[in-house]
Amino acid sequence: MKVVERVWRERSDEELLRASKQLSGFTEEIKKVLLDELGKRGLPVPSEEDIESQEPSGIVKSMMDRYTDAYRVADTVAGMGSIVKGIGGLLGLALVLIGLGCSSGTSTLFIVLGVITGFLFFIVGVVVSAVGQVLKANVDTAVNTSPFISNEEKSYIMGLD
Repeated sequence: MKVVERVWRERSDEELLRASKQLSGFTEEIKKVLLDELGKRGLPVPSEEDIESQEPSGIVKSMMDRYTDAYRVADTVAGMGSIVKGIGGLLGLALVLIGLGCSSGTSTLFIVLGVITGFLFFIVGVVVSAVGQVLKANVDTAVNTSPFISNEEKSYIMGLD
């Protein structure tokens, strides 16, 4: 016996009936187990048409919102890394151009300062972008291993459809 079968077998009739009104929010495996348990107990089993017309459960909606927000944060962090790299490139270029327009005494200083500044900003931008990508990977893992959402919902959340 699978764990999911044992979990639903231990639930009361009222809990099963309440869950049967939110079947659209469960994975196919959980739907099958729940429908089987309803039938074994002689409780009303919703038709496929009834299940398709149901709204997602509060848990599923909450999980989808949470994961969608997490992807937004990860995208924002990755985008900030790109902005930092761009600012660094512009600042470094500006300092190099100032150095080329200055007298020979300070020219070298500005050029070196521009190259160092551009390089440091680029490195910081790469690190910030990498943090954003790591966040996305963590959210991907959380979404893919969530037992509360179906494959179609996972695909939607991850932006694959």
